[in-house]
Amino acid sequence: IFEECIQGALRRKTVLLVTHQVQYLPLADHVLIFQKGRIILSGSFEELTQSGYDISHLVDIQESKTHEEEEGKQESREGTTPQGGNVEKPVSTKEPLSEKEDKGKLVQKEERETGYVDARVWMTYIRASGGTGVASLVLGAFILSQGTSIAQNWWLSHWSSGDSSGGLTFNLTVYVGLA
Repeated sequence: IFEECIQGALRRKTVLLVTHQVQYLPLADHVLIFQKGRIILSGSFEELTQSGYDISHLVDIQESKTHEEEEGKQESREGTTPQGGNVEKPVSTKEPLSEKEDKGKLVQKEERETGYVDARVWMTYIRASGGTGVASLVLGAFILSQGTSIAQNWWLSHWSSGDSSGGLTFNLTVYVGLA
């Protein structure tokens, strides 16, 4: 994500990256180091390393966490946890993809149907929305809303064409009544 998005697509944009991943510090134009909610250091990575502040302990902490996580993963792969307990391997019910298909694919192709939407699907949506009564009420509200909008536009057109024989009060009353 960092390489493709931050360094790739957003390379000419201002990006504020808040992270505990200190391996990205040398790649940043400007670095702010916070401690207890306050900025304690500010500058480029080179300036911060030359300032005398020991940034290496930040990198060491992150590297030791990463190393511990990798050890835990390796031991889990071997069938034991870091604490010495046994780990059961998950059972997969899916057939594995061939080596050729799996390589470079993040998402599998989904099934797709074309044509009309089956009545059972519509009924499922209607039942999920509260039943036929609620669906009828919502549909009626939409029809009423569109109908009054059309009638309001028609009345305004009729009024502005000069065909209306009523006075200003009558025309405004009808227009507001349709709203």
